[in-house]
Amino acid sequence: MLRVAVAQFNATVGDLAGNVDRIVAMAALAMARGAQVLVTPELALCGYPPEDLLLRPDFYRACDRALDDLAARAGGIALVVGHPEERDGRRYNAATVIENGAKKAVYRKVRLPNYEVFDEKRYFDAGREPCVVTLGGVRCGINICADIDGASFALDADGNCRMRLAQFAEALGIVDCDSGRLRSDDLAGELPVAAEAYQALVLGVRDYIGKSGFPGAIIGLSGGIDSALTLCVAVDALGADKVRAVMMPSPYTAQMSLDDSRAMIRALGVRYDEIPIAEAMRTYAAMLDPLFAGLPADTTEENIQARIRGNVLMALSNKTGGLVLTTGNKSEMAVGYCTLYGDMAGGFAVIKDVYKTLVYRLARYRNTISPAIPENIITRPPSAELKPGQTDQDSLPP
Repeated sequence: MLRVAVAQFNATVGDLAGNVDRIVAMAALAMARGAQVLVTPELALCGYPPEDLLLRPDFYRACDRALDDLAARAGGIALVVGHPEERDGRRYNAATVIENGAKKAVYRKVRLPNYEVFDEKRYFDAGREPCVVTLGGVRCGINICADIDGASFALDADGNCRMRLAQFAEALGIVDCDSGRLRSDDLAGELPVAAEAYQALVLGVRDYIGKSGFPGAIIGLSGGIDSALTLCVAVDALGADKVRAVMMPSPYTAQMSLDDSRAMIRALGVRYDEIPIAEAMRTYAAMLDPLFAGLPADTTEENIQARIRGNVLMALSNKTGGLVLTTGNKSEMAVGYCTLYGDMAGGFAVIKDVYKTLVYRLARYRNTISPAIPENIITRPPSAELKPGQTDQDSLPP
């Protein structure tokens, strides 16, 4: 029988020493559970995706040294370790099998994805040979697939899932292979779409802000559903003490927007500031009126309001170090319903891949965790509130 441990852990890109330490710690846990082999994620040694670090020869040399260090510290368990490799002028997405402190075999990824978020053909050469090794008396084929974010799994010969780890969480799974049959006590349930998408957003914000070293996040609240959802994601990712919300009412801001924003703040417990922008609007108008003489008011004046708010948020970001999270959704981005240097100003676009229809589903899902988003925000027609009586569906479909 071969007992295999699956190390589902969150590596940090470029932190070679830290990633080695994590793999060594996982190996110790796996051995304590009787595993003979520990499988790590794709490019676990350097973190995924390393992108243009892969264009630096010194990065490959550093990875080689880290792999040697890992082999020396592996102890009494075989490892399958994902890492970048440079050999004979070619670069590979590789997995090395380490046993008894020695490198036993290397598999080099054959099929390199080059679609959607993947650009592996830019960085890697394709391998050409299969890799089959004997571990614990069992013949094992080594393969590297496209990256998956959690839900590591094991399938039996009939395609039945015998092991599945939780999504968007670190875990160590154990699966036994006995005479071709797989057994495991680790079989996490699959998440519904809304929960899966929400947890993906939370992990993305936590990783980006935490791994980049920002002390926290700053969000401009509008009283609308997009900024409300973004605020919830940030709080769940970072904790309320690392999130600051700023409401910047104009003369067109409805009292309902202020009331709903304040209700959210009470529910979530983040720092909150209200900074009216009417005075700044008057200053801009006085500066520009001579230049705009005879021209009717249009989106120019609306965009100025958004850019005033962007200036305020970026000033707070520069002064405090917090990262501004923008709140535009994919439906808006797709048709250009946004303002350059205004609501697009910031460092991380949390819901840029979330269509408006999914935004509503995610808001309702988040409220099943704990009440946070007032019902008014979910049911009222969305509005940028940049002129009297404005709603988004004046310009967009409902």
